[in-house]
Amino acid sequence: MKSCKLLTFVGLFILSSCSDKIVGKWNIVRYEKGNPGNPDVKVQNIGTMTFKGNKTGEKEITFGILQNNISNSTPFNWSSTDNFITINENSEFGKTWVRVENKRSVQVLTSTNGKNIVQTLELRK
Repeated sequence: MKSCKLLTFVGLFILSSCSDKIVGKWNIVRYEKGNPGNPDVKVQNIGTMTFKGNKTGEKEITFGILQNNISNSTPFNWSSTDNFITINENSEFGKTWVRVENKRSVQVLTSTNGKNIVQTLELRK
């Protein structure tokens, strides 16, 4: 009986330690887009992104820019490796991002369009 409990505990520990750090609900604390060091667009605290363990999620954003209010609630699918995360949805966030910082409480992601335009997305729990 003790062996069975020990094996169950070890199995649960291994499964929980293998989960991606991105799983959970994140506040979008910063989004920037533009030339490196001189972004054209810079917004803060614009909403949340939730990454579920089954590789689905939901983005809920609301912000104003140039007298336009933007609101978007969109489901998405995602996949990841140690260095990259791919968000599959039809918006500025739908692409492969490079993980610059990958911690349980902070995720900093960057992407480029190949024309010297860099996007930065900072997520915090």
